[in-house]
Amino acid sequence: MDRTQVVAFGGNKSTSRRLLYGVPQGSVLGPLLFALYSADVIRIAAKHGVCIHAYADDLQTYISYAASDQNTATC
Repeated sequence: MDRTQVVAFGGNKSTSRRLLYGVPQGSVLGPLLFALYSADVIRIAAKHGVCIHAYADDLQTYISYAASDQNTATC
């Protein structure tokens, strides 16, 4: 199966990269493997003060800072 990945950020796109590993979306084992993977990611993120929103088959990680702490927020 030939799958690729592209990252888009700020109106720019990375070059396309072939994926060698992972679980194809819609596979039978996908939900179970995602649950096993995301449990570790959530635990590790919390340990480092990173917030996570998790919904269905998606994770969003973020760090928030006070607007007055502009130097830290832009590092």
